[in-house]
Amino acid sequence: MTTPNLAFGILQEAQGQSAVSDFIVYDSLGVPLNVRVTATLEGRTNEQTIYRWYADSAENQPISGTDIAVGTGLLYFDGNGNFVSATNDSIAIDRVGVPSVNPLQFDLDFSQVSGLATQEASLAATRQDGSPPGVLTSFVVGEDGTLRGVFGNGVTRDLGQLQLARFANPVGLESRGLNVFAKGVNTGLPVQGAPGENGIGGVIGGALELSNTDIGKDLVELVMASTQYRGNSRVITTSQQLLDELLNLRR
Repeated sequence: MTTPNLAFGILQEAQGQSAVSDFIVYDSLGVPLNVRVTATLEGRTNEQTIYRWYADSAENQPISGTDIAVGTGLLYFDGNGNFVSATNDSIAIDRVGVPSVNPLQFDLDFSQVSGLATQEASLAATRQDGSPPGVLTSFVVGEDGTLRGVFGNGVTRDLGQLQLARFANPVGLESRGLNVFAKGVNTGLPVQGAPGENGIGGVIGGALELSNTDIGKDLVELVMASTQYRGNSRVITTSQQLLDELLNLRR
């Protein structure tokens, strides 16, 4: 066996470094998709440094073929390493054969990336607006009356807005029971709005006003507790009398 001489005598080293970042995106059905973004040095001029970024996704499902490339573009940095512009910042992942929105399109924000020379280049996705499916775990009420829901995937969303009303003559409200009142003939027209608007009262989250106490229900429970206590005390007194009689019989 002989080794042919291919005349490869010069080894060309790479100019600059490449940086790689892996992150997960979610389609319209909440299916997680892996995406890898790689940035490499494209060229230098007297005024700027140019990098090219590539985006690949193994979950890309085109109509034909097995292409995993989902986006590419150029990044421009000035002489201070500050980001100047990008020729393209969007990624499109084909979702053929999946009942989600096709293609999945989203934008990359390169404004926080710098082109400074370092020993080891790095590229990381620090924030995204996508999330996996989640369920409502709790909610909070703000001072402005906004109901904000907290979901199991860490996302918070506004669920609704409380509306309050005031009347010129609140004494004329008609009681409907269970501390519920309705507009009466002498109350006047209601003035509706958000908490704090048009002279309407405010909202304190997690607090319970004294006016929300059902006095009738509390009085009934108090009488029942008193009766039960009195009955239990009679049982104890009777038991003590029986024990005393038993002791007297021995004597």
